[in-house]
Order: sequence, then C-alpha cells, then structure tokens
Amino acid sequence: LFTGTIRTNLDPFGVFADEEIFTALRRVHLIGPVNTQSSYSGSTTPINPSSASIVDIPASNETDTTASTSNFLENKNIFRNLNSPVSESGSNLSQGQRQLLCLARALLKSPRVLMMDEATASIDYNTDSKIQDTLRELKESTIITIAHRLQTIIDYDKVLVLDHGEVIEFDGPWQLISKEGGSFRGMCENSGTLDTLMEGAKKAWEQKRLVDDS
Repeated sequence: LFTGTIRTNLDPFGVFADEEIFTALRRVHLIGPVNTQSSYSGSTTPINPSSASIVDIPASNETDTTASTSNFLENKNIFRNLNSPVSESGSNLSQGQRQLLCLARALLKSPRVLMMDEATASIDYNTDSKIQDTLRELKESTIITIAHRLQTIIDYDKVLVLDHGEVIEFDGPWQLISKEGGSFRGMCENSGTLDTLMEGAKKAWEQKRLVDDS
C-alpha cells in the first residue's frame, strides 16, 4: 500500500468507475451491503444504489435507537469514502484491513491468474470463509493460494504439500485427506477439525464429479 487515498491505492491510474471500486470493497467485506438509497462519499461518477455497497447516513430525526446506533457505527467505516487517507505501507490500517484492501485491488482487475500468499492470515475465520465464497465466483480465473489454514483450501482442485522445500504430496484434497498416514491427512488430524475438513473435501469432490459427468 502507498501514501495516498483509498481510491489511489485501488485504482492509481483512474481506470475504474467509483461503482466498480465500491463493488470490489464489498466483495472483500470492507463495507457492507446497501439497504436503501445512500450518499457516496468521494464519488465522482453516478452510482446505482441497487448495486452499491454503502449504508445510509442516519437521518437526524431517526427514532429507532438501535438502528440509529448501528448505522452510526457503520458510517465510521473509512472505506465508504474513497478519499479517506492511507499512510505509507497502510500503517494507519490494521493488518487485516491491509490484506483485504490489497485483495480488493486484485479483484478489481478481474485477473486471469490470482496468486495469494497468506492473503487472509490476519483475518478472522468468519470473514475468511466469506472471502473464499467470493473467490469461488471467479470462474475465469486460476487461483494459486499459499495458506496454512486447511479450511481455506479444502475445496480447491489440487493441493501441493511442501516440506523443507520439497514436494511431498500433490493431488486433490479428498484424495489426500483419505490417504492414511499421508502428510496432508496428518495435518488435518492435528488441526482438530478432521471431520469438518473431510466433509468439505468430499462435498467439493462430489460436486466436481457431477460437473465432469455433465
């Protein structure tokens, strides 16, 4: 990340419309979905409220205390203003926010190949799961992920296991997790979530078989 704004970090050459930038921020869950017509801070082009990702600024005559408080907290989100400042290396953001902002920049370009090295390591499991759902929508992209969270890659097409720089195993996650005494199987067992991982791997394998058969 570089010294500038949310906008200049995501779109330094001014190629994308504000609506596209807000959509990228929504896809990585830095901002939430819009419920009603909103104002868009820092926008220079019109945005369609039905597809944008910014919540409303609470009205001054709001009577619902709970809703008003919720909206107020949401509006503190600096990512709803594309002109919000970003310090050098993103030092004014949390580690998780920096990771998500970099991912939003990548998704904005609709890459044919997306390489992610521990891209969600500083993000909670719930958000990580949502990010993985977003990545699964990239049907035209090849995704290469370096990760230690087994749940992150359990439904990938292939898993490559490295040990001290050497390839130990390479196969589909269901094939590897079903291999008694295997390295990947051992990692899944040590995670304490073997049953969940096996269920996810089997489900993904069965879905791929249905697609291949059709």
